[in-house]
Amino acid sequence: EPNIIKGDYDVVELAKWKKSFSPALDGQEIVFVDLDERRNRVTIGVVGDPSRQRFEALAKSLGVPFEALIIEETQPIRFHASLRDKRRPVPAGVQIEIDTGVFAFKLCTLGFNVVRNGRDGFVTNSHCTKNRGVSNDDDFHQPNDPLLSGNKIGDEDSDPRYFTGGVCPSGKKCRFSDSAYADYRIDRGRFEIARTTNNTGSLTINGSPSSFLIVSETPDSVVGMRLNKIGRTTGWAFGDVRATCIDVNVADTDVRLLCQSRVGRVSGTNKLTDNGDSGSPVFSILPTGSQASLHGILWGGPDDGSSFVFSPMSMIEQELGDLTTFTAPRPPPPPPPEPTPREQCLRECNAERDSCLADGGLGSQCIPAWRRCREQCPAR
Repeated sequence: EPNIIKGDYDVVELAKWKKSFSPALDGQEIVFVDLDERRNRVTIGVVGDPSRQRFEALAKSLGVPFEALIIEETQPIRFHASLRDKRRPVPAGVQIEIDTGVFAFKLCTLGFNVVRNGRDGFVTNSHCTKNRGVSNDDDFHQPNDPLLSGNKIGDEDSDPRYFTGGVCPSGKKCRFSDSAYADYRIDRGRFEIARTTNNTGSLTINGSPSSFLIVSETPDSVVGMRLNKIGRTTGWAFGDVRATCIDVNVADTDVRLLCQSRVGRVSGTNKLTDNGDSGSPVFSILPTGSQASLHGILWGGPDDGSSFVFSPMSMIEQELGDLTTFTAPRPPPPPPPEPTPREQCLRECNAERDSCLADGGLGSQCIPAWRRCREQCPAR
């Protein structure tokens, strides 16, 4: 049976005092005011270190006994953002929409931000554009293109053509990557990938950290590597590289993509990919836990989502040219040079002098000893 204890304050009084504090919510410091029935108090959530003196004065001005309050330090409470929401600046991994006709569009995922030929832009899949293998100056929007929204973020600039002959078998048209480049029409964001709350399919962007910072690029992956992807449909998922440099026929098309990589689902984990995930950044997480190495972009997989295929960075840059995809972390400063024998000797003399003075020795004793010590040090 529940244990009923008489409270210090009547609930009607607490409700009145809570109402008295409600205007204080207009400020940024107070996050919430609660009639705390369990503790029989009015609880106030405050950002930062709560000042007793300030709240005592505030309570007195409102006619509320300070003893009836509990002041708690808390964090700001925000709306949760999704990979399908508007994000500015735009990170990799979020939803984009591409106009393909009057009231026609495709939903895909932004692969990664780049600098190409000195211009800011981003990379996604060629098959996300109106016509793959053709540069049509397609409009890109994020996350979508409502009639009067102003959500345009860029224009298609480069979508290399398919080729035939040579290493491309008869009856097929080929490329080495499913990639297209678009110029930004807004300010480029950092080289980062939106980070969701977990790697089991979450679409909700994490509060802090909210992204993986790309600090390196891996041109080609190795079988057995654990890789991640973040896309607008199935969110954050991971798997292991099962094959590299495979030539893949794309179902229901005459397209063959050469030298691609395949990632398989780890047993017991969620679906790796689905429609709309095309363009997802593929990356490995570095030991810091907040930094990533970029491996490529996802473009497809089987209907059951048990694996995905991606174009590696080496093939993307073979077709689009050199891309700046990350800002390298600053190297640590070089270690100081080893002291010379004389420098080491002088340091030891100084240490003996300081110790002599700290122990109460007189300057007339410590300083002559220090000078004699220095005279005995080697010349260099």
